Amino acid sequence: MFGPPRLCDVVTMTAGGTDSAEGLAVFMRAQAAVIDAGFLGLGDDPSPEVVHDVRVATRRLRTALRSFSSLVDLDAESRTEVEEDLRWLARQLSGIRDADILTQNLGQRLAALPDELVMGPVREEITTTLSDARRAALAELAAEQDSPRYRQIRETVSGWRRTPPLTDDAGQQIEVQGREILARRRSQARQRLATASVDPLQTHEARKAVKRLRYTADVLAPVLPEARKLAKRAKRLQRRLGSHQDAVVEVEFLRAQARTFGPREGSNGFVYGVLLADAERRASEVEEGVLRL
Repeated sequence: MFGPPRLCDVVTMTAGGTDSAEGLAVFMRAQAAVIDAGFLGLGDDPSPEVVHDVRVATRRLRTALRSFSSLVDLDAESRTEVEEDLRWLARQLSGIRDADILTQNLGQRLAALPDELVMGPVREEITTTLSDARRAALAELAAEQDSPRYRQIRETVSGWRRTPPLTDDAGQQIEVQGREILARRRSQARQRLATASVDPLQTHEARKAVKRLRYTADVLAPVLPEARKLAKRAKRLQRRLGSHQDAVVEVEFLRAQARTFGPREGSNGFVYGVLLADAERRASEVEEGVLRL
């Protein structure tokens, strides 16, 4: 069974009580610890919590490598290779995570509908489709677990759990460069949000930029008081944008379900229509004031 550390423990550990000389090292070690421990849980049937925690930790570690690249004691080629390996690992888990999120969210949507509207075997159809999708994604992950790339990233994060590759003056440089790094991430997020405000299809890119800002601010929080406040604001905005993205994914899934099961004898496409209308409404909404940072 997958044990500690959990991502929630890591956030608590890195959020306070750390000076500038240790903040980035603690942050990187903590993310590496989650991923390294997560490898043990990514076996035949990893829990949704394991999959989620490992994916988030890979994003946090990639952000640290990119935002604080001048403080990382790796040449550009090696750093890029590690970033790409972490991105690749997250992609191996994306199909599993998508199935988990849809299972949870659509279960809640169906439970909220009046019983008289849930006609036909819609629950069974959704469960079957998502269970099959999760098994297929698990099989793809299992096929990669003996690959050289999988072994390499596992070896890398295991080493970083003990000693992340930082320059000797990383602590001093964080104090010197911190505000500039944070301002750059905030500017990037604002640009993405401005685009999303006129084109809701760009909210996913905006959400990723807000995540990068939040993770960068988390590292700088012990050094810069304004970073702590900005991290909290970015977290709230990230959650709102995440709800929008979940709705977009639901729309695509429900359309496919309706095409597959709606015409079948014994099924009832009406329920998919009800769920789809609700998902489309949520996907089209970008609340006034949400896209501000």
